[in-house]
Amino acid sequence: MPLGRERLNDEDWEVRAAAVKALAELGSREDLPLVRVLLREKYWEVRMAAAEAFSKLVSREDLLEVRELLNDEDWEVRMAAAEAFFKLVSREDLPLVRELFRDKEENVRMAAVRAISTLGSREDVPLVRERLNDEARDVRKAAVQAISTLGSREDLPLVRERLNDEARDVQRAAVWAITNLGGEKDLDDLAKLVVETSGAREEPMEALGKLDWKLYSPYSLIENQG
Repeated sequence: MPLGRERLNDEDWEVRAAAVKALAELGSREDLPLVRVLLREKYWEVRMAAAEAFSKLVSREDLLEVRELLNDEDWEVRMAAAEAFFKLVSREDLPLVRELFRDKEENVRMAAVRAISTLGSREDVPLVRERLNDEARDVRKAAVQAISTLGSREDLPLVRERLNDEARDVQRAAVWAITNLGGEKDLDDLAKLVVETSGAREEPMEALGKLDWKLYSPYSLIENQG
């Protein structure tokens, strides 16, 4: 797409943004040098389009570069790198992923937790538990979701604590984790939590309703069998 590449240097930022979006769909790895330049663009719309293109065009050969970009000073670049990292890593990269759990950058930690949720196993749960109290909201949310995938009922006490998280999306993730991991024995505990919160928080009530439906609804049983 030579004409499209020419438009990447157009004086109109909207044309540049459109060109890099087209590149994301029609380009190839050889276009990455052009995309890297646009990750530093003045206009955020162009940078965001470049971030999406970068995450789509990278390949396994670029993993080390992506790892370095996770610590970039620009948040758009870090975001693109996090998406690319999640896309590129495989089980053979698990030692690297585990190392990144304690990285100083929240985008790096989030990418690592998301990757371990897909690639990891039960043995990675202790590492994930540490991130349930991470200072970054997105990392805590990713950790709850990873526990929901890799954990077991014994992790429920920690997950329940996230029902009181200051971030609403973390609370919602906890609801789904309780629904996924919980069983009949957890209904009473959830009911007590609903009473204790006196209706001030809807997340415990929602978790109770979803778990009850999962356990006793004939429609839920049909879905699980299917």
